[in-house]
Amino acid sequence: MIRPPTEPEAQRTPLQSDLIDQACDQFEAALRARQRPQIGEFLKRFSDLDSQVLFRELVSVEFEFDLMHNETISCDPDPRKFGFLSYSERFPEFASILLDLEQERIRNDERPQRASTKVVGDDTKVENPGPVKVVTRHLNQFELRAILGQGGFGVVWRAWDTQLERDVAVKVPRADRLTTDDKILFLREARAAANLQHPNIVQIYEVGEDTPEVYIVQELITGLSLKSRLEKEAMKPRDAAVLLAKVASAAHHAHIRGIVHRDFKPANILLDLQGEPHIADFGLAKRDTGEESFLVAGQVIGTPAYMAPEQARGEHALIDARTDVYALGVILYELLTGTRPFRGTVSVILDQIQQTVPAPPRTLNPSIPRDLEAICLKCMAKDQSKRYTTAEALAEDLQMYLNGETLRGIPAAMPRRIWKWMGRQQRLMVAVLITFFMVSALAGVAFWQYGGMKVPQDLVEMEFTTKPEGCEITTVAIDPHTGEPDPSKIQHAQGMTPLKMRLPPGDYLVVAVLKSTHPYEAERFHEVYRHVPSPSETIPFIYTFLTWKRQADGRVTVPSITIPPADASEGMALVEGTDSLKLPRKSAPAEVWSLPSFYVDPKEITIDDMKAWRITEYVVKIAGPGPVAQQNYFGALSVLETRGKRLPSAAELYYLSNVACRNPPQNDNGRTQAGKPPLCEISGQVIEGLHSDVWEWTTTIAGGPFSGCPAAPKFNEYPASLRATGCGQKEDRNKETPTGFRCQLEPVFKKSGSRGVRSTKPRRRLEDFAAPNPGQLKLL
Repeated sequence: MIRPPTEPEAQRTPLQSDLIDQACDQFEAALRARQRPQIGEFLKRFSDLDSQVLFRELVSVEFEFDLMHNETISCDPDPRKFGFLSYSERFPEFASILLDLEQERIRNDERPQRASTKVVGDDTKVENPGPVKVVTRHLNQFELRAILGQGGFGVVWRAWDTQLERDVAVKVPRADRLTTDDKILFLREARAAANLQHPNIVQIYEVGEDTPEVYIVQELITGLSLKSRLEKEAMKPRDAAVLLAKVASAAHHAHIRGIVHRDFKPANILLDLQGEPHIADFGLAKRDTGEESFLVAGQVIGTPAYMAPEQARGEHALIDARTDVYALGVILYELLTGTRPFRGTVSVILDQIQQTVPAPPRTLNPSIPRDLEAICLKCMAKDQSKRYTTAEALAEDLQMYLNGETLRGIPAAMPRRIWKWMGRQQRLMVAVLITFFMVSALAGVAFWQYGGMKVPQDLVEMEFTTKPEGCEITTVAIDPHTGEPDPSKIQHAQGMTPLKMRLPPGDYLVVAVLKSTHPYEAERFHEVYRHVPSPSETIPFIYTFLTWKRQADGRVTVPSITIPPADASEGMALVEGTDSLKLPRKSAPAEVWSLPSFYVDPKEITIDDMKAWRITEYVVKIAGPGPVAQQNYFGALSVLETRGKRLPSAAELYYLSNVACRNPPQNDNGRTQAGKPPLCEISGQVIEGLHSDVWEWTTTIAGGPFSGCPAAPKFNEYPASLRATGCGQKEDRNKETPTGFRCQLEPVFKKSGSRGVRSTKPRRRLEDFAAPNPGQLKLL
């Protein structure tokens, strides 16, 4: 339902105006793509904005577009004949606004013209230039020929300067957006920006007034905006550093002249035909002169996704060059990763900017150079004092990275400084390496001849294959005392599958990652368990986890890893991780753990699921449709691997059942609904069966931290089958372990239910695993 007009236009905040601009930009883009967007649908989509103002802007954009393209709206009266009143039948609730617009249009059409009407050819290539437009008006000596773009704040025209005989861009703010006082301050601050002379700043030629309108005349840049460039293709890290170094130098030029831009974003950086960047739109610029700004303290101004924390709080007195440095850091983040650090609704973004530390760029794209990541994160520090003091310092560090030198603004350890020095002394290092390899080769020949080359007997040569091929492989040894991956024993294989690795006998979590061929497409991965046999093992089990085959040449092959599709987590609930998961203890203070986010199936695997998947092995036959499929431990692992999933650890199941899903559903009286199993909802998914009588397998062996079970299990007694009792019956509470689980030392070949989970990203580093927190990750 469309929100009725309530708030007068004069009371809207600059942030609302900016959001209305963004809505109009989306609407105009859809018009240019000939998608014919519906005004009513946009009013519903942006229902949190002032509907009167938004309707006025959307109708103006569509009306102007139809006149320019000689089009009419389907099933509506011709706007060329009836003007804005043609919309009255569809929008009777906005009749007064349409009448005002029509009267304003008539007044504009009756204004005297200073030149004869003529058609101007449009042979200049500009971003979204629009069609050829008949000259209908002037602003002083400027002929307004074609609209280059428009939004809620105003219109940008391609114009002809009749005195200097050159093409220019003229930005005309809407008259209803500025009061008389605002107009004076707007002209003062725009004229200050006109004093900027830099090859990477769009030159402002003139700031003028043609009553009742004010306008800005600036250099016409032929090309695309950085925003459009990013929509077309990705940018390489080195190219991103080159571009941003130029932008930062230009920003410093403005800063030392007392101008802070306050609205850096890709849309405000224009790229000419040679790819050179030009900073545009100083419409929100702040002068560092102590003069009154035409923004009110406490109002949030700018584009939310690129705001610094002090800007998001509306603290204009704190805004300085470091505020622009923050925005440049966000742009660098977007150039490197293809996404912005914070996304969501406006309120969510503003809260994240002030409270949440952005994910390091290398967690999204490990190929990003560490120096660029460090530069980016320094720019985006929450505390202003921890950012680059000036944009010039940012530009210098970017140039240092491009030159392969140690960054000045970020301290580096001595080994890293030495490594960078070696990188610059390439000829010397080539000679040293050639000498080293020659000596090593001679030593190797001598050792082979006199001492023999023997492969260590405690390592097994394993061959890993994947479907499709070309995957990276990481192995994590399973701790025999807990049954969980030990993040202190991570090995990364060299090359892509098919490949070989030498590993000690034991059980392993094997992480296979298939890199995307598209820069913005998510990588695909799978996490499976594999067994490396000892030399004395001769008969492998039939289950996938334990299956292996020894070849004639001594290498061991294991089942190939099938990489699931990118949407393997579809239908699963996202469980947000935590840095404060407490492990209760009877005789000691609770231990605090860090637990990464993960996906979980809303229910356990059922007989119907097994039939749909055409999997008949590993399952107990139960009459009737729908009951939980009870499997032994190895069977559960095998079935879940085919679905692109794995079993949860005891820590994940504990967090899910005792924290995320602690309370069962209640009726209107606040009591648990009788006869219904406890349920909860996570990220829109109803989670079933967590506290039912069916035990669930976990990967944790009895004796693991969250299992709550006795230690020192025997081989045929692990792992533990666990059930949480946080919402269990009263008689169960006396049987709870310190972690809230009832524990059963269940032999692996007995049967329990199973529920699939999936990591949000491949676990290949120390911090990707559940571990004591804080500070104890390094002790593992």
